[in-house]
Amino acid sequence: MHDYMNFRYMVGNEILLNMKNSDNFRHGELCNSLYELARRTELPANKDLKNIDWEKHEFVKRALNNTIRQLCNFNVF
Repeated sequence: MHDYMNFRYMVGNEILLNMKNSDNFRHGELCNSLYELARRTELPANKDLKNIDWEKHEFVKRALNNTIRQLCNFNVF
């Protein structure tokens, strides 16, 4: 059984709340959480979110730092 988080079906706030625990994410979950959050901000309903600096948000910053720290251990597939 595959036990991973699928961020594709989550709304932006759910993704942000789950990023709080990004220390426990697998490599794919780290990448997918950042990718799906970026996709959510491109929706027409979220046009005001383009002015937010996501790198300063506490949970996104933690996920980015975890991604950068673990980048050398990522799979090539």
